[in-house]
Amino acid sequence: MPAETSAETNQANQQSIDPSTTPNTATPTKTTTTRSGRPYDRAFRQHLVDNHIFPPAYCYPDGRLPPKPNNWDEIQERLARPRPSLSPSRFGDEEYERFFRAQGNATKERHISETVLSLIEGSIPDSMARGGGVQFANLKPLTDGTICPGNPDVYYGARPEQINLGVRKAIGDLITPTTQRDEPAAPSFMLAAKGPEGSLGVAERQSTYDGALGARGIHALRRYPFDDKEVYNGNAYCISSTYLGGMLTTYTSHLVTRSASNSHPDFVMTQIGSWSLRGNLKALRDGVQAYRNMRDWAKEQRDDAIKIANGETDCSPPTELTPTASSSQESFVDPRTRQSSKEEDKITTTLTDTVQSFAVQQDVNGLTKDKAKANEPQTLKHPVSPLRLGNPKRKKTVKN
Repeated sequence: MPAETSAETNQANQQSIDPSTTPNTATPTKTTTTRSGRPYDRAFRQHLVDNHIFPPAYCYPDGRLPPKPNNWDEIQERLARPRPSLSPSRFGDEEYERFFRAQGNATKERHISETVLSLIEGSIPDSMARGGGVQFANLKPLTDGTICPGNPDVYYGARPEQINLGVRKAIGDLITPTTQRDEPAAPSFMLAAKGPEGSLGVAERQSTYDGALGARGIHALRRYPFDDKEVYNGNAYCISSTYLGGMLTTYTSHLVTRSASNSHPDFVMTQIGSWSLRGNLKALRDGVQAYRNMRDWAKEQRDDAIKIANGETDCSPPTELTPTASSSQESFVDPRTRQSSKEEDKITTTLTDTVQSFAVQQDVNGLTKDKAKANEPQTLKHPVSPLRLGNPKRKKTVKN
């Protein structure tokens, strides 16, 4: 290890990282610090764990497993939702053969990005919301500032103008990935793709850190403007994926309260599913469906978070409420509402029958208007509104 850096240097690194200078801070002599700061070194994984950023399959020293997201069932339901564009009539053997050949002929990582990923992604709804190939150098580091910035091969975020300028200025170091301000902001769907010679471990380590950065950004949007109390509802709003050799794996990233201290959260990465797209047509269709469904779902979560930050919602999102508060509110309000509804229906039915009986009696007996007025208080104690009864044709039968 090189000589220890000063506290002032570490603090400066945490506040700002310049992508053009970070890789060159080491001396020309090759050092362990330089390598351990990149996903290509296995020490990178331990560095993440030491800073409470947990990769998939991690378990705590006491044997406990990190919790899955509280909205896990919602994610699984959305994962399996059919897509018309992938129906057998529109996505069949011809598409599978095209994908199989593209994957087999991709000899470099660049080929994967240019040919294979385009078949997986399909039509892109908004190209201005898609980015990649740039370091997340403008984001505040999640650890001590000694590792390289996040760098997904593909990511989806929001157009910067979707987020109010004041919000971007206030929490720009959490949601604006680069100093190039027209790049998508608040990334919440990311992909780490590797070529035939790439490493699954590298892709997974890269995706773990990228996903944690994205989860922190969405959490910041949902909390803005900040208050003194930190709230972690246990839901996932960010998706990251890896792709290597035809194998697509998708994960969630979410924040949970750290058991030992409430000052900082744990970042948990949970595998959703994995698909060998080269296997057969069904595997390809299932994997592409999962990728596109999760991309759409992540956009919906991102848009909701932006609305909260922009002040476009009148109340806090339901997910921020505790189960105890929700159940208490339901037990207090719902019975009264149901009882009020039943009584109102009963009163309306009784009044309707009374008016109809009065009208029939008037037609049969030929009562005069004066006699009807004299008898009306004995039949109807209060005047009846035809709008309340839902029968405007009866208005002329009720005399005031």
